[in-house]
Amino acid sequence: MFGKSCCSTGCTGTALGLVRIGVGVFFTAFGMMKLFVMGPDMVVGMMGKLFGVDGTLALVMAWAVIAAELVGGILVLLGKLIPKILYQLSLLSFLVITIVGFVSASWLSSEAGFDPKQFLWHLQLLLMIMALLVSAPKCPMGLTGEKE
Repeated sequence: MFGKSCCSTGCTGTALGLVRIGVGVFFTAFGMMKLFVMGPDMVVGMMGKLFGVDGTLALVMAWAVIAAELVGGILVLLGKLIPKILYQLSLLSFLVITIVGFVSASWLSSEAGFDPKQFLWHLQLLLMIMALLVSAPKCPMGLTGEKE
């Protein structure tokens, strides 16, 4: 299916491309969910509950998260078709959002204390984002970089 060169090279470009698509779809979907399903008001409430802020600051934080997830997810999906700085800024925003989610979901918001399932879920996402930060898409769609 992928040819002999794929087996000999390990297809790192394809693997990272699939990780990039997964991360991009994940954050785009969560941004759309926050915007269209939950609604910005519920996200503002979440910011208040997690950080103890309200009013304008909570509103700004909520819209920043929605924009970072939705726009950043689309930019990461575009890969090499966008300037490298936009790609990296999107991944850095995902890193911040995921670390905050990691801490709040694993320790702060759980009634029973530490939640290992949330811990592992966020750890996996953090590792995927870090892998993308240290690599770069090798072709416009970022699926392959190897010569077929």
